[in-house]
Formats: sequence, structure tokens, C-alpha cells
Amino acid sequence: MLLAHIAIDEPSDFIKAALLHVFNFVDFPLDVGLLLPYSTSDNDDLREIVIRTLSRIKDKRIHELAVQLFNDTQIENAVALLEANFEIDDETLIRKHIMRSKCVAHGIIMSITDIYGKYKSNTCGDILLYLYKNAECTHCRYKIVETMINNAVIPKNILLECQYDSYEDTRVLALESLDSVYTSSC
Repeated sequence: MLLAHIAIDEPSDFIKAALLHVFNFVDFPLDVGLLLPYSTSDNDDLREIVIRTLSRIKDKRIHELAVQLFNDTQIENAVALLEANFEIDDETLIRKHIMRSKCVAHGIIMSITDIYGKYKSNTCGDILLYLYKNAECTHCRYKIVETMINNAVIPKNILLECQYDSYEDTRVLALESLDSVYTSSC
């Protein structure tokens, strides 16, 4: 708790960011209202560390900040804040802001797969399929496929396609999923 007080009272943004970095791994012990002003800081490092810290905490004010950041087109930060604060109505925001990008950033994909890992949804298929089609890295694609399987929204053609993915883990996941589908249907 002492470190949190020292970090908040620190006048240097550089040192404040370094001190707050600890709270990316453990919960911030003070009122999150003390961090909220730094979530829109002009200092990129401080802002990113505060966003990561806030993304671990469930709080109505953080959800409100996420909605505000969506409206300010700070999409990656907005989605990160939903990781602990997701509400089913937020799917509309995700669809509106994510599904118009031709390339979806790694951080957005990881946040969305984390969200649907925690909050199961049978209506997230279109979002995850869009991410799958626009993901640029094999690890992201694996996480998306895994999330589609766990939410039972993976189209069969994608599952079949994944048998030939360049990433071995995705191929294994697809084969295991296909095996379980065929085994349970017999």
C-alpha cells in the first residue's frame, strides 16, 4: 500500500510510471479514482501502464472510461479496460469499432480473446471470425480459434481450414476439436 501512495504522490511521470508498473501484476490497493486522471496522460508510458493496471480491476468508473475511450477512438485502451469490466452490451461497441479495421492490432485481439475467455457468449462468433480473418500473427490466430471453440461459435469450415494452419498448435487444436465433434456425434 505504501508503494501505491508513493507512486501517486510522485511528481515525475517517468518515476510514477516505473512505480505503478508493479500494479500490472498485483491489484492496486487504493481507490482507482486516483489513477483515472493518468489514463489519458500525454505521457505514453504512464498512460499505458495505468491502462494495464486498470484493466485488472472491476469498477463502474473504469467501464465508463472504456466507453469514453471508444468514443475518443482509443480502441486498444478501451478494449483492454473491458477485460475486467465487460458487459454484454459492450459487444455493440466492439462490433462498431473493431469490425471496420483491415488489420486488428495484437493487443486488441489478446484483450478480446481474454474477454470471451472469461465471459462466454454465443453471440460473439461474428466478432471472433472477423478477428480471425484480419489477424496477422499465428499466435493471435491460435487464440482466436481457441476462443471460438470454447464459446462454441467456430464455423466448421474454419475448423477444417485450421488443420492446415502454419502454426502447429492451431493444427493440433483443430484436430482435437474435430475429433471431439465426430466422437460425440457417433
